[in-house]
Amino acid sequence: MVAQAVADVNAVSTSYVGEHDFERILPVLNKLGDTEEGSWLDLSMIRIEGSFIDGTRVLLPLIYTCFQLLYDSDGVVSRAANKALKCLLTISSEQAAEDTQQTKRNAWVKLIETTFVPCLKIGITTKDMTTRRSFIMLISHLARNFEGCDSVHLYGDLKCLIRDDDLELDFFLNVTHVQLHRRGRAFNRLRRMLTTAHEDNSTAADKSPLFSDQTLSNILLPLAVHPVYEYKSKTDEAYVIEAVAVVGEICKHLSWSKYNNMLQSLLNNLTRYPDQERVLIAMLCAIVDAFHFTIDTGRADGGEGNGVSANNS
Repeated sequence: MVAQAVADVNAVSTSYVGEHDFERILPVLNKLGDTEEGSWLDLSMIRIEGSFIDGTRVLLPLIYTCFQLLYDSDGVVSRAANKALKCLLTISSEQAAEDTQQTKRNAWVKLIETTFVPCLKIGITTKDMTTRRSFIMLISHLARNFEGCDSVHLYGDLKCLIRDDDLELDFFLNVTHVQLHRRGRAFNRLRRMLTTAHEDNSTAADKSPLFSDQTLSNILLPLAVHPVYEYKSKTDEAYVIEAVAVVGEICKHLSWSKYNNMLQSLLNNLTRYPDQERVLIAMLCAIVDAFHFTIDTGRADGGEGNGVSANNS
Protein backbone atom coordinates (compact mmCIF):
# COMPACT_ATOMS: atom_id res chain seq x y z
CA MET A 1 0.00 0.00 0.00
CA VAL A 2 2.86 2.39 0.80
CA ALA A 3 4.53 1.60 -2.51
CA GLN A 4 1.35 2.47 -4.39
CA ALA A 5 0.96 5.70 -2.38
CA VAL A 6 4.55 6.71 -3.20
CA ALA A 7 3.95 5.99 -6.89
CA ASP A 8 0.78 8.10 -6.85
CA VAL A 9 2.30 11.17 -5.17
CA ASN A 10 5.11 11.11 -7.74
CA ALA A 11 2.76 10.72 -10.70
CA VAL A 12 3.26 13.06 -13.66
CA SER A 13 0.68 14.14 -16.18
CA THR A 14 0.42 12.17 -19.40
CA SER A 15 -1.09 15.17 -21.17
CA TYR A 16 1.28 18.02 -20.24
CA VAL A 17 5.08 17.93 -20.01
CA GLY A 18 6.46 18.70 -16.54
CA GLU A 19 3.02 18.81 -14.88
CA HIS A 20 1.81 16.83 -11.88
CA ASP A 21 -1.01 14.35 -12.15
CA PHE A 22 -3.19 16.09 -9.58
CA GLU A 23 -5.95 13.49 -9.83
CA ARG A 24 -3.54 10.89 -8.40
CA ILE A 25 -1.44 13.05 -6.06
CA LEU A 26 -4.00 15.06 -4.11
CA PRO A 27 -6.34 12.20 -3.04
CA VAL A 28 -3.38 10.32 -1.54
CA LEU A 29 -2.05 13.37 0.34
CA ASN A 30 -5.53 14.26 1.62
CA LYS A 31 -6.16 10.74 2.90
CA LEU A 32 -2.98 10.68 4.99
CA GLY A 33 -4.59 12.82 7.69
CA ASP A 34 -7.72 10.67 7.95
CA THR A 35 -8.33 7.81 10.35
CA GLU A 36 -9.55 5.41 7.69
CA GLU A 37 -7.95 3.59 4.76
CA GLY A 38 -4.95 5.39 3.31
CA SER A 39 -4.03 7.28 6.49
CA TRP A 40 -0.56 7.32 8.06
CA LEU A 41 -1.81 5.00 10.77
CA ASP A 42 -3.43 2.61 8.31
CA LEU A 43 -0.37 2.45 6.06
CA SER A 44 1.90 1.71 9.04
CA MET A 45 -0.03 -1.45 9.98
CA ILE A 46 1.48 -4.56 8.40
CA ARG A 47 -0.35 -7.88 8.38
CA ILE A 48 1.87 -10.90 9.16
CA GLU A 49 0.34 -14.34 9.66
CA GLY A 50 -3.12 -12.95 10.28
CA SER A 51 -2.08 -10.30 12.82
CA PHE A 52 -1.11 -6.65 12.50
CA ILE A 53 2.22 -5.24 13.64
CA ASP A 54 3.32 -1.64 13.92
CA GLY A 55 5.63 -0.96 10.98
CA THR A 56 6.32 2.75 11.09
CA ARG A 57 9.53 2.36 9.09
CA VAL A 58 7.58 1.47 5.95
CA LEU A 59 6.39 5.09 5.94
CA LEU A 60 9.88 6.47 5.29
CA PRO A 61 9.66 6.69 1.45
CA LEU A 62 6.32 8.48 1.71
CA ILE A 63 7.59 10.88 4.39
CA TYR A 64 10.64 11.80 2.32
CA THR A 65 8.44 12.32 -0.73
CA CYS A 66 6.16 14.69 1.20
CA PHE A 67 9.17 16.69 2.35
CA GLN A 68 10.41 16.89 -1.22
CA LEU A 69 7.03 18.24 -2.31
CA LEU A 70 7.41 21.14 0.12
CA TYR A 71 10.05 22.50 -2.28
CA ASP A 72 7.64 22.28 -5.21
CA SER A 73 6.74 25.56 -6.87
CA ASP A 74 3.12 24.48 -7.22
CA GLY A 75 1.35 25.83 -4.14
CA VAL A 76 -1.47 23.29 -4.25
CA VAL A 77 0.89 20.33 -4.01
CA SER A 78 3.19 21.90 -1.40
CA ARG A 79 0.25 22.89 0.84
CA ALA A 80 -1.24 19.40 0.62
CA ALA A 81 2.14 17.87 1.54
CA ASN A 82 2.50 20.32 4.43
CA LYS A 83 -0.92 19.35 5.76
CA ALA A 84 -0.05 15.66 5.49
CA LEU A 85 3.18 16.14 7.46
CA LYS A 86 1.34 18.07 10.18
CA CYS A 87 -1.11 15.20 10.44
CA LEU A 88 1.83 12.79 10.85
CA LEU A 89 3.09 14.82 13.83
CA THR A 90 -0.36 14.81 15.41
CA ILE A 91 -0.85 11.07 14.89
CA SER A 92 2.64 10.30 16.22
CA SER A 93 2.10 12.29 19.42
CA GLU A 94 -1.33 10.70 19.93
CA GLN A 95 0.02 7.19 19.44
CA ALA A 96 2.89 7.91 21.82
CA ALA A 97 0.53 9.30 24.47
CA GLU A 98 -2.02 6.48 24.25
CA ASP A 99 0.46 3.61 24.50
CA THR A 100 1.02 2.64 28.13
CA GLN A 101 3.42 -0.21 27.34
CA GLN A 102 5.83 2.08 25.45
CA THR A 103 5.99 -0.16 22.35
CA LYS A 104 4.16 2.18 19.99
CA ARG A 105 5.56 5.20 21.76
CA ASN A 106 9.11 4.13 21.07
CA ALA A 107 8.35 3.41 17.41
CA TRP A 108 6.50 6.66 16.66
CA VAL A 109 8.80 8.91 18.67
CA LYS A 110 11.84 7.31 17.06
CA LEU A 111 10.26 7.87 13.63
CA ILE A 112 9.94 11.59 14.33
CA GLU A 113 13.40 11.85 15.91
CA THR A 114 15.36 10.00 13.26
CA THR A 115 13.42 10.85 10.09
CA PHE A 116 11.17 13.88 10.52
CA VAL A 117 13.44 16.16 12.56
CA PRO A 118 16.56 15.79 10.35
CA CYS A 119 14.47 16.85 7.35
CA LEU A 120 13.28 19.91 9.28
CA LYS A 121 16.85 20.90 10.19
CA ILE A 122 17.82 20.74 6.52
CA GLY A 123 14.69 22.57 5.41
CA ILE A 124 15.17 25.66 7.60
CA THR A 125 18.52 26.28 5.91
CA THR A 126 16.95 26.71 2.46
CA LYS A 127 17.31 30.13 0.88
CA ASP A 128 13.77 30.21 -0.49
CA MET A 129 11.67 32.13 2.05
CA THR A 130 8.35 30.56 1.04
CA THR A 131 9.67 27.04 1.42
CA ARG A 132 11.50 27.93 4.62
CA ARG A 133 8.27 29.24 6.12
CA SER A 134 6.66 25.80 5.70
CA PHE A 135 9.51 24.16 7.59
CA ILE A 136 9.44 26.77 10.36
CA MET A 137 5.71 26.26 10.90
CA LEU A 138 6.27 22.50 11.00
CA ILE A 139 8.78 23.09 13.80
CA SER A 140 6.08 25.05 15.61
CA HIS A 141 3.69 22.11 15.19
CA LEU A 142 6.40 19.72 16.39
CA ALA A 143 6.95 21.76 19.56
CA ARG A 144 3.21 21.97 20.18
CA ASN A 145 2.73 18.21 19.95
CA PHE A 146 5.81 17.12 21.86
CA GLU A 147 5.87 19.66 24.68
CA GLY A 148 7.17 18.02 27.84
CA CYS A 149 8.75 15.11 25.97
CA ASP A 150 12.00 14.02 27.61
CA SER A 151 13.86 13.98 24.27
CA VAL A 152 15.73 17.22 23.52
CA HIS A 153 15.69 16.27 19.84
CA LEU A 154 11.96 16.90 19.60
CA TYR A 155 12.33 20.58 20.59
CA GLY A 156 9.38 20.64 22.96
CA ASP A 157 11.04 23.55 24.79
CA LEU A 158 10.10 25.79 21.84
CA LYS A 159 6.48 25.63 22.97
CA CYS A 160 7.10 28.74 25.11
CA LEU A 161 7.45 30.73 21.86
CA ILE A 162 3.94 29.75 20.72
CA ARG A 163 1.18 32.10 21.82
CA ASP A 164 -2.29 30.82 21.00
CA ASP A 165 -3.78 33.49 23.27
CA ASP A 166 -2.15 36.35 21.33
CA LEU A 167 -1.03 35.67 17.77
CA GLU A 168 0.74 39.03 17.69
CA LEU A 169 3.25 37.57 20.15
CA ASP A 170 3.66 34.18 18.49
CA PHE A 171 7.31 33.89 17.47
CA PHE A 172 6.82 31.44 14.61
CA LEU A 173 3.95 33.34 13.01
CA ASN A 174 5.81 36.63 13.24
CA VAL A 175 9.27 35.47 12.18
CA THR A 176 7.71 34.17 8.94
CA HIS A 177 5.50 37.22 8.42
CA VAL A 178 5.67 39.09 5.10
CA GLN A 179 6.27 42.40 6.89
CA LEU A 180 9.86 43.03 7.97
CA HIS A 181 8.97 44.93 11.13
CA ARG A 182 6.92 41.96 12.37
CA ARG A 183 9.93 39.69 11.87
CA GLY A 184 12.13 42.19 13.67
CA ARG A 185 9.72 42.29 16.61
CA ALA A 186 9.80 38.49 16.80
CA PHE A 187 13.60 38.54 17.13
CA ASN A 188 13.40 41.36 19.65
CA ARG A 189 11.09 39.37 21.91
CA LEU A 190 13.28 36.28 21.55
CA ARG A 191 16.38 38.27 22.51
CA ARG A 192 14.67 39.64 25.61
CA MET A 193 13.59 36.14 26.63
CA LEU A 194 17.15 34.85 26.25
CA THR A 195 18.56 37.81 28.18
CA THR A 196 16.13 37.27 31.05
CA ALA A 197 16.87 33.54 31.12
CA HIS A 198 20.62 34.24 31.17
CA GLU A 199 20.26 36.63 34.09
CA ASP A 200 18.04 34.20 36.01
CA ASN A 201 20.48 31.33 35.50
CA SER A 202 23.39 33.43 36.73
CA THR A 203 21.58 34.11 40.03
CA ALA A 204 20.08 30.64 40.49
CA ALA A 205 22.55 27.82 39.85
CA ASP A 206 19.89 25.10 40.01
CA LYS A 207 17.60 26.73 37.44
CA SER A 208 17.23 24.81 34.18
CA PRO A 209 17.98 26.67 30.94
CA LEU A 210 15.12 28.04 28.86
CA PHE A 211 16.30 26.20 25.72
CA SER A 212 18.53 23.16 25.29
CA ASP A 213 21.85 23.33 23.45
CA GLN A 214 20.25 21.44 20.56
CA THR A 215 17.41 23.94 20.26
CA LEU A 216 19.75 26.93 20.33
CA SER A 217 22.27 25.61 17.82
CA ASN A 218 20.03 23.60 15.48
CA ILE A 219 16.91 25.77 15.29
CA LEU A 220 17.15 29.28 16.73
CA LEU A 221 20.68 30.09 15.55
CA PRO A 222 20.05 29.19 11.87
CA LEU A 223 16.85 31.25 11.92
CA ALA A 224 18.70 34.28 13.31
CA VAL A 225 21.61 33.96 10.86
CA HIS A 226 19.45 33.94 7.71
CA PRO A 227 18.61 37.69 7.70
CA VAL A 228 22.30 38.60 7.97
CA TYR A 229 23.35 36.61 4.92
CA GLU A 230 20.25 37.77 3.01
CA TYR A 231 20.79 41.48 3.72
CA LYS A 232 20.27 43.50 0.54
CA SER A 233 19.39 47.13 1.27
CA LYS A 234 18.90 49.77 3.94
CA THR A 235 15.26 48.77 4.29
CA ASP A 236 16.43 45.51 5.89
CA GLU A 237 18.71 47.25 8.39
CA ALA A 238 16.47 47.35 11.49
CA TYR A 239 15.46 43.73 10.94
CA VAL A 240 19.06 42.60 10.48
CA ILE A 241 20.22 44.50 13.59
CA GLU A 242 17.67 42.57 15.67
CA ALA A 243 18.85 39.30 14.12
CA VAL A 244 22.50 40.12 14.91
CA ALA A 245 21.55 40.89 18.52
CA VAL A 246 19.81 37.50 18.77
CA VAL A 247 22.88 35.72 17.39
CA GLY A 248 25.03 37.40 20.05
CA GLU A 249 22.61 36.46 22.81
CA ILE A 250 22.40 32.85 21.65
CA CYS A 251 26.18 32.59 21.56
CA LYS A 252 26.27 33.44 25.28
CA HIS A 253 24.56 30.10 25.91
CA LEU A 254 26.50 27.87 23.49
CA SER A 255 29.08 25.28 24.45
CA TRP A 256 32.66 25.92 23.34
CA SER A 257 32.53 23.53 20.37
CA LYS A 258 29.37 25.08 18.94
CA TYR A 259 30.58 28.61 19.67
CA ASN A 260 33.88 27.91 17.93
CA ASN A 261 32.13 26.31 14.93
CA MET A 262 29.91 29.36 14.57
CA LEU A 263 32.88 31.71 14.73
CA GLN A 264 34.94 29.72 12.22
CA SER A 265 32.01 29.44 9.82
CA LEU A 266 31.51 33.20 9.87
CA LEU A 267 35.21 33.90 9.30
CA ASN A 268 35.22 31.53 6.32
CA ASN A 269 32.17 33.23 4.82
CA LEU A 270 33.43 36.81 5.08
CA THR A 271 35.06 36.73 1.64
CA ARG A 272 32.16 34.81 0.09
CA TYR A 273 29.57 37.48 0.84
CA PRO A 274 31.19 40.82 -0.08
CA ASP A 275 27.82 42.60 -0.32
CA GLN A 276 27.04 41.66 3.29
CA GLU A 277 30.51 42.41 4.68
CA ARG A 278 29.35 45.23 6.96
CA VAL A 279 26.58 43.25 8.66
CA LEU A 280 28.76 40.14 8.84
CA ILE A 281 31.41 42.10 10.72
CA ALA A 282 28.66 43.38 13.04
CA MET A 283 27.66 39.77 13.70
CA LEU A 284 31.32 38.85 14.26
CA CYS A 285 31.56 41.58 16.91
CA ALA A 286 28.39 40.30 18.58
CA ILE A 287 29.83 36.78 18.71
CA VAL A 288 33.13 37.99 20.17
CA ASP A 289 31.26 40.07 22.76
CA ALA A 290 29.37 36.91 23.74
CA PHE A 291 32.60 35.05 24.65
CA HIS A 292 31.83 33.49 28.04
CA PHE A 293 34.67 31.03 28.55
CA THR A 294 37.67 31.08 30.88
CA ILE A 295 41.10 30.62 29.36
CA ASP A 296 43.38 28.17 31.11
CA THR A 297 47.05 28.92 30.31
CA GLY A 298 48.32 26.06 32.44
CA ARG A 299 50.36 28.41 34.66
CA ALA A 300 49.30 29.47 38.14
CA ASP A 301 51.30 32.74 37.85
CA GLY A 302 49.50 33.74 34.63
CA GLY A 303 52.62 33.26 32.49
CA GLU A 304 52.78 31.49 29.18
CA GLY A 305 51.79 27.88 29.34
CA ASN A 306 52.16 24.96 27.01
CA GLY A 307 48.61 25.22 25.69
CA VAL A 308 45.31 27.03 25.83
CA SER A 309 41.94 25.48 26.65
CA ALA A 310 38.48 27.01 26.92
CA ASN A 311 35.94 26.08 29.54
CA ASN A 312 32.49 27.36 30.34
CA SER A 313 32.60 29.97 33.06
